[in-house]
Amino acid sequence: MSNENLSARAFAEKYTNARSAKARTTVREAVAAKAAVSKRKRWASLLAAIDAGDNARIQAHAATGEAKRSAWANVRADAQPAKPAAKPKARKAPAKPKAQPKAQASEPALDPQALVDELAKLDDKAFAAFFNAVAKARK
Repeated sequence: MSNENLSARAFAEKYTNARSAKARTTVREAVAAKAAVSKRKRWASLLAAIDAGDNARIQAHAATGEAKRSAWANVRADAQPAKPAAKPKARKAPAKPKAQPKAQASEPALDPQALVDELAKLDDKAFAAFFNAVAKARK
């Protein structure tokens, strides 16, 4: 049987039925020669499948009729990237109960001199932070 006028399907069938590496190499060389001169994409696709060792694609090239449809459907299904599993939505941590305002003592306001004494003990950074907090609170 001559390799000259065989179709891509026939070459794919010969490749899948080949029992020796030499026979596969011969078919691969014939497909490469045909792919180099043919304007048809099927030859280049068949050669790429042979070079990649993609047996599912080679068998899909060789199949006929309804088997061809199912073979190509399997190839396309394998080529589809797996859809990532849906990540469970992050749950919000339970809200912390708001701090209860402390009951104000019925005493009059603190002694201003005690406040001055406390402020005198603060270093410069803490003193600046205190006044920044006071300024924000008054806005």
